Amino acid sequence: ILDNKFPKLEVEFQNIRNEIITTSINLYPKRNAGNKLTRIIGILDNNWNNLSLNYSVNQFEILIDLYKSSFKNFETVDKLYSEITKAICKGLNISRAGIWQFEDDKLVCKNLYDVTNDSFNKSTNLLKISFPNYFKALQEGLAIVADDGITSLLDIPIRENGILTGILCCEKISSKKIWSDNDISFARSIVDILALFMEENERKKVEENLLENQER
Repeated sequence: ILDNKFPKLEVEFQNIRNEIITTSINLYPKRNAGNKLTRIIGILDNNWNNLSLNYSVNQFEILIDLYKSSFKNFETVDKLYSEITKAICKGLNISRAGIWQFEDDKLVCKNLYDVTNDSFNKSTNLLKISFPNYFKALQEGLAIVADDGITSLLDIPIRENGILTGILCCEKISSKKIWSDNDISFARSIVDILALFMEENERKKVEENLLENQER
């Protein structure tokens, strides 16, 4: 890529109906006045009606590294969550990122990464009864965008096999951040990758159980 060789990538996506869609991404460079590579634009064609993705070089590298990985690279779900929250903070240049999971009528924090002190914590639970409109928006698959206060929030629903299982919460603290379409697209891409890893882990568990039953 740095040598101006931008390949056409053939990719497959699985939608929420478990249909496999094959398409390709044409990559194009964007440079500043000093001819330094600053962004990579990917144009999805075929079934995607020329949807344009305008990622920064940093974001593109993060996504490529994750796409080249598999669940076994992280060993455990906790380690996977830690890598995902660090990646989203780096890609969006934000203060905190957390992964929350739905359990009955509440959201339980599974991993909260704080850039300031490079630490991982778990926050308090959020009850549906206390935030009914928020939960309703998430159930409808909407991204929650708030950038009109000191803390700017971007929450992306996480789905596994089409079922809503949690959210990725992105926070910019102490300074206002206007969430761009590119920010939201990048965060959604991270969530899609996370879902693939979790599905891979579930398949692995099923295969291990089948093997264990066969050996009995």
